[in-house]
Amino acid sequence: MARQRPKGRPSRGGAGRYAQQYKITAESNQKKLTVLDHLAGLEMRTTISHFYPDLASSAYNSKRATIYRWARSRASLEAALAEGKGEHRKVRNVGVGTILSQANGHIVCNVY
Repeated sequence: MARQRPKGRPSRGGAGRYAQQYKITAESNQKKLTVLDHLAGLEMRTTISHFYPDLASSAYNSKRATIYRWARSRASLEAALAEGKGEHRKVRNVGVGTILSQANGHIVCNVY
């Protein structure tokens, strides 16, 4: 049996949708603290080349800013590590999540 085109509205031409590239990666809390410990004794360029050897030169400033952001939140990273959340990738307070409850869903969706 021959393969058929899917039913629906025909394409009006053009390139179509862009494929998602999945470039954003989050580091674990343990790795963030390891990078910060390495940075304490060495320069930023050395630290970035050690942990991210394949990083493009155009992404250097972005990674540098990210590491400095980790340094500002070092206390919360250490607290998360003490609570056994070393493999977690985000540090959130208790009760904070990425999913809305049904009670608060109508605020965003206007569905009653």
